[in-house]
Amino acid sequence: LFLLFLGVPVGLRAESSDPYFTVLSSGVVHLKQGNAIEAMRLFQEALSKNPDGVEAHYYIGVTHAKEGRLIEAEEGFKNAKSRDPMFIPAHFDLGILYYKTGQNDEALHAFSQVEKMDPGRARAYYYQGLIFRRKGMPDEAAGKLKQAISLDADLAPAGRYTIGAAYYE
Repeated sequence: LFLLFLGVPVGLRAESSDPYFTVLSSGVVHLKQGNAIEAMRLFQEALSKNPDGVEAHYYIGVTHAKEGRLIEAEEGFKNAKSRDPMFIPAHFDLGILYYKTGQNDEALHAFSQVEKMDPGRARAYYYQGLIFRRKGMPDEAAGKLKQAISLDADLAPAGRYTIGAAYYE
């Protein structure tokens, strides 16, 4: 789940002459190939070139999450957010992390931040709906899931099922 943004390295610039982005891009390639150790080394190298590099902090979080090191992943996402409070991938993946670890209120907060920054991001509503279902709040779950479905028809089957299940429960 944490790799939702991995296919499109958010924030990577076309200028391949920038050493930070050159190293960062290589790290993303290694991460996509499943070589987390080399990816982490490259993300750390990118940080040595730009300690405030939001993307490097974010991808460090992604790498840790992929390896199951959720405390370190949370730290990476928070580091990215602290450097750029509008960096949506860090908010979104932090929400995913909190959702997966059952931290419902923290997840709702993260996804509501994504919703404010990008009201068209269907999966932020979808996850909020899942959390509201988990919390036994079917009306709130249905509202968020309907918003998600209206923005992304691919979410319709799972969203409609979850709405029905929330009301049934």
